[in-house]
Amino acid sequence: MDITTLDYIIKRLIQGSWVSGEEIAKELDISRTWVWNQINQLKVYGFEIRSSAKKGYKLISTPDVLFPSLIKSYLHTQYMGQHIYFFENLSSTQDKAKELAQKGAEQGSCVLCEFQDKGRGRRKRSWIHVPYKSIAISIILRPDVVPSQIMQIPIVIGVALCEAIRDHTSLSVELKWPNDLLVNGKKLAGILVEMAGDSEKTHYIIAGIGINVNLTEGDIPDDLKDIATSIFIETKKNIHRPKLIGCILNYIEKWYNTYLKKGFLPVRDKWLKYNCVIGKEIDVHLSDMTISAKAMDLDNLGNLIVLDKDKNTKTLMYGDISIRTKN
Repeated sequence: MDITTLDYIIKRLIQGSWVSGEEIAKELDISRTWVWNQINQLKVYGFEIRSSAKKGYKLISTPDVLFPSLIKSYLHTQYMGQHIYFFENLSSTQDKAKELAQKGAEQGSCVLCEFQDKGRGRRKRSWIHVPYKSIAISIILRPDVVPSQIMQIPIVIGVALCEAIRDHTSLSVELKWPNDLLVNGKKLAGILVEMAGDSEKTHYIIAGIGINVNLTEGDIPDDLKDIATSIFIETKKNIHRPKLIGCILNYIEKWYNTYLKKGFLPVRDKWLKYNCVIGKEIDVHLSDMTISAKAMDLDNLGNLIVLDKDKNTKTLMYGDISIRTKN
């Protein structure tokens, strides 16, 4: 199957107008029979395409499948998502992305899958992943940053993801330090950032993103119904995942480039605009204790500044937080 040819045909069809097989054949220097074969291949994948002897082909609808060529048709990026590795089944997109990064995969390369049995969040927690209703994507990044700046990356990805989902769905998504996206106080998406490097240099970073897209109430386990949600639950609308992924990758490249060129400050300012933590009373769950504090600020490394109950200022480089509700 010629993915390059399919990429091109999808991009031509996605424009919405009729396109003749003869035009495509000339543009790609292939036969009209090969174009016809490729159109039929797309139909097998679920693309609804109308054919006319005089007009050619017209795209009527696209399937909600994570087909790389379909995702690429929504991209306006230079490198983010230009190499997409899709697998029906994986243990984890993070693990596969690490494997590809170690083999030299380019910055912006993405790994996607429908089924993963070892998907994880921070601190090796499992993540809800419902095939054909969720998005699990891991992105390979190679920023020229020192390991001490690692906490900046989930902030960058969080801002991009927040703006992409807001733009695509009109939901009032908020950011909770360090890696969660919330809607109406419930978790919609999470970010997991893992790094390979030494004390002075970062070799690569894998930014994993998990999003509850078209999950219904019945898809969410009973013990998570009070803290988890999905785009469908909040909007009552089914979301076309390939288009959403394209939107997300467009925003990630925009904010990642901003970070690389202008530093962390503009990203930090935008995070502060969307966050739901600063100024709130919180409980901070560390590996060996829980402390009560008030969230005060985000520092220039992406760490959370808090004021504990004894009025001591503390800098948090990690930790899970929960916002205390007023009784």
